[in-house]
Amino acid sequence: MLSMTPLFLLLFANGPMSLCDLMPRLQEFKNKMISVRGELTLTKEFTDLGLHTCSQSQVFVTNGYRWPIGVHLAWPGYYGLRNFEGKTVSIDFEKDQKNFDDMLALYKRSKEPKTFHRLYVTVVGKLLVKDSYRVDDFGGGRKSSLDGFGQFGALPAQIVVKEIKDPRRDF
Repeated sequence: MLSMTPLFLLLFANGPMSLCDLMPRLQEFKNKMISVRGELTLTKEFTDLGLHTCSQSQVFVTNGYRWPIGVHLAWPGYYGLRNFEGKTVSIDFEKDQKNFDDMLALYKRSKEPKTFHRLYVTVVGKLLVKDSYRVDDFGGGRKSSLDGFGQFGALPAQIVVKEIKDPRRDF
């Protein structure tokens, strides 16, 4: 007999999914709690999860536009959650300040001179994806969109972070 296992249990049962596996399936996991692994990028202007090893088939495509591999990271209370597609996003968890501070300190140490390395992490949180995206067509196969999330709206999805864990130098 086939078990009807809830989707969220499937997402967490075998550990985090790779960002490469998530990207082409963003709509499938919209508004769900997910656990995903990728490379952390944190600056004064943005915090993203990316992965440079995905294949060309592991991308999110809307209206012929192939989005960059990555998701913007936000925390509960982030101003962008107040007006997402005309409504406030419902988040049933709080920002874990200690977890955030610990990860920030670790990230800063990983970027010190002579110790620079990639920092791969697992992010647990709620995935936000838009219902539709505006894509500009410049002709000759050139398309672009700034209708996403993060800096300049360049990424197709956003995770409202509950926890960042399992930092490592390798994937």
